[in-house]
This record gives sequence, structure tokens and C-alpha cells, in this order.
Amino acid sequence: MDVQVRAAAVISAKLMLFVRGCAYAAFFLTLWEWITTLNFEALVIWRRKETDKRLRLMYFTSRYLGLLAQATNAFVVAFIQFSNFFASPDHCRMWYGFQLAVSTVLLVSMDCNLIFRLAEALVVAVCGTSAIRYLSFSDDGACLPLHATTSVIYLTAVQIGTQLVIWSMTFYKSIVLFCRHGWMKIPLLSLVTRDSLWVFILFTGLLGAMLSDAINREFGMQAAQLCYVIFPIYVAFVSLSASL
Repeated sequence: MDVQVRAAAVISAKLMLFVRGCAYAAFFLTLWEWITTLNFEALVIWRRKETDKRLRLMYFTSRYLGLLAQATNAFVVAFIQFSNFFASPDHCRMWYGFQLAVSTVLLVSMDCNLIFRLAEALVVAVCGTSAIRYLSFSDDGACLPLHATTSVIYLTAVQIGTQLVIWSMTFYKSIVLFCRHGWMKIPLLSLVTRDSLWVFILFTGLLGAMLSDAINREFGMQAAQLCYVIFPIYVAFVSLSASL
């Protein structure tokens, strides 16, 4: 029985030695990576006025909260290793709670961009639901709305503006890279610019048709039936862009 207890103690000691080594290695690796990229961080994240505040917050959280968590973890491991402190179950729960909180915050910071996009999708869904509730349709059974709500017009205009900004940024970045390296050294550059231009033209044309149909209803109900093609074309565009 004593032999089994001693063997279990030896195995536990080896496992704890491995855990401590991983904790120290992770801390020094994070610290070394932060030191080597400190110049880039100062130039791109903090000194550039064009850097978005949300990006700075995300970077600050992921970088310095990670450093703080690694330092705290290394300190706790060293404290347990070089002292006779006995951790009670309550202390263990507090420590695991700290790890859970830090991990959750870091995951939220990493997925912030997706969270913002999810929030935008929810705004679109709420505005669309509100618009459908207050639509009035024709009495001929053709399911053609007699008017468009203000939220639909605003939302479509914002989508057009967003597509314009995205393509303008892509075009500007392409021009900058072309002036520095030329098209031949970066063959993917012309491909990205060309494809983004086609996507911009298609989406802007589609959204422009939706906006024109929402504002102008004097062309008659027969012309308004053209809005039926918007939904299948829109779904096809989104599906193809997601699969590519």
C-alpha cells in the first residue's frame, strides 16, 4: 500500500513539474513576443490617429490582459512550488473562477468583430421585421407593397454607403501596393481589385434598384413586379460569396 502511495506521489510530482514548466514557458513566451513587437504596437496601434478606438480596446485587452493573466499564473505556480501554502477548496474555486473570467474576456475580445457584425445583423432583422409589420399591400393579390417605410429607405441607403466605403478602401489599398511593388510582383492584387469591383457594381446596382423601387411608385404596378427578382438574386450573391 505504501508503495502505491509513493508511486502516486511521484507521478503527481512529475505532473506538477510539467505544469509549472508550461506555466513559466507560456509566460516568458508571451513576454518575449510582446517585447519584440513593442515597436510595431507603438507605431500602428497607439500613434496612428486613423486606428479605430475599438481596435485599440480589443488589442489592449488581448495583449495586456493576457500578460497579466500569464504573470499571475506564473506567480501562483511559483508560490505553491516554493512555499508550504495549502490551497483549500475555496481557494481552488477562486483560482479557477479567475481563469474562467480571463478566458471569457479574451475570447470576447478575439470575437469582437464577429459580435459587431452580429449586432448589425440584428439591427437589419429588427428594422426589417418592423417594416414588414407596417406595410400595406395592394388588393389584387399580387403581394406588392403600396409604399415603403422610412426604415427600409434608410437601411438601403446605409448599405449602399457601406459597399462604397468597402470598395474605396480596397481600391486605395490596391493603389498603394501597386505604387510600392507593381502588379507583376503581386498577381493576386489585380484579381482582388477586379473581383471586388464586380461585387461592388452588382450589390450597388441591386441595392440601388431596391431604393428606387421603394421611393418611386409612379411607374405603375406592372413595373413594381420587377422587385420580385431582387430576393433570388440577393440570395444567390450572398450564397456564392460565402461559398467562395
